[in-house]
Amino acid sequence: MAVFHRYAGPCRNPKCNRTVRSNGFTVYCWSCTALDIRYGDPRQRRITQKALTKPLAAVARIRKRNPNADWHLMAENWNILVRRCQEISASKDADSLYRRKAANVIVQIAESLSADEVVNVIAACYIIEDQNPYFFATDRAFWCCMLHCLRRTGKSGRVFHVGGRDCRSHASYRVLHKRTRDIACDFIVEHMATVGGFIARAEVKHQEAQREHKAALMETLASLV
Repeated sequence: MAVFHRYAGPCRNPKCNRTVRSNGFTVYCWSCTALDIRYGDPRQRRITQKALTKPLAAVARIRKRNPNADWHLMAENWNILVRRCQEISASKDADSLYRRKAANVIVQIAESLSADEVVNVIAACYIIEDQNPYFFATDRAFWCCMLHCLRRTGKSGRVFHVGGRDCRSHASYRVLHKRTRDIACDFIVEHMATVGGFIARAEVKHQEAQREHKAALMETLASLV
C-alpha cells in the first residue's frame, strides 16, 4: 500500500544531502531535526568538552589576576535568577506550562552547580563566541549551546542508555521542548549575558596586550647589533 508523505524532498539544510519523507511539518531530515531541537539550528554543532577546556582555564586565570574583583556580585546575578525560577516553578498562577518547565531546568542546574561554576561556564562560552564568531549559526544557536554546556557540566537531566556499535552504556540528556528550551535560554541571557560578555572582553584585552608586548619585544631584539 502506498504511503502518503506530506513532504518529500531534499533536506532544507544546505549542508545536508539527505532525503526527507515526513508526514509532519518538518522540512529537515531526522539528523538535522535533532540538531535543530537541541541546538536551535540544524547547521549548529555542540561545544565539546575539549573545546571548553581552554576557555575555562582562561576564566580561571582572569579570576587569579583579579582577586579583588566583585565576583560575588556576578554570582549573585545567577542566584537572583534561581530564586525567580523557584517562584515560577512553585507558582500555580497563569504562567504557561513551558515557562514552569524552563524554570525547573534552571533550578536543576543550580542544584548541581555552584554559582561560581555557572559564571565560569557562561564566561567560557562567551570567550568561544569572541574567538570563533563564525562557529555559531545564529544567536539562538549560541544560547542553546550555552544551555547545553551548563546541563552537561552539572550533569543535569542526564540519563544512560545502552547501545551503539560497542553496546556500552552512554550518557545523554533529556531533550527539551523547543519552547521550554527557548524560555530557559532567555532567562539565562537576560541575567548573565552582561557578566559573560565583560569577562570575555577582559580576556580579549589581555590577549591583545600580550601580542603588543611580544611585538615590542621582537622589535627590540631586531634592533640589536
